[in-house]
Amino acid sequence: ALPILPVAWLVSVLRGASLVIDWHNLGFTMLAMALGKEPTSKSLPVRVCKALEGWCARRAQGHMCVTHAMKEYLAREMKVT
Repeated sequence: ALPILPVAWLVSVLRGASLVIDWHNLGFTMLAMALGKEPTSKSLPVRVCKALEGWCARRAQGHMCVTHAMKEYLAREMKVT
């Protein structure tokens, strides 16, 4: 997701295009694993990544999820409608 998600959002704004995210995983969980941390970690990089991913997600015009669990998580935790 990072760093391409914020870049994709910016390009969509500049070009007047819709941003649709195809969710296969969450970037902050992948970062946490790469750092040897839990996704619920209070690690600053993980928290920043999660916040930025949620910010971009709420600004996207559409979402495709690979599972119902992912859809429910995005709605519950990232306030994606």
